[in-house]
Amino acid sequence: MMKKGFSAIALWVVILAVVLMPRMANGQDPSSRAPRGGMQQGGQRPGVGGRIKSIDKDKNTIVVESRRAGEFTILCDENTKYSKDDASIKFTDLKEGDFVMVRGEVDADKKTAKASEVAIRTAPPQQRPN
Repeated sequence: MMKKGFSAIALWVVILAVVLMPRMANGQDPSSRAPRGGMQQGGQRPGVGGRIKSIDKDKNTIVVESRRAGEFTILCDENTKYSKDDASIKFTDLKEGDFVMVRGEVDADKKTAKASEVAIRTAPPQQRPN
């Protein structure tokens, strides 16, 4: 019984070392985590989601209204990829009211995003309890 307990403790020590060592080697506080919502340093986020409020086809921009973050202006270019239900679509296929997930360089402070990918979701995610 003693060996079994010791083995379990040794396993947890190894797991913790594997998880914490890379953070410590990079000079990070091992207890630190990215804030909720995926925010990264400098106010950058990997993506934003919400309903399309407006589309400017001349400027290749869309305004997305997010429940959590408010309105974001999404900047699209010739490299932006668009999809709906895993099928490729075009910028012109986007419509006001569509629920989209946007990936790319998001600046939460300026409320803008340079989109690398815009994906239409058929239904918004369920609202999470606070």
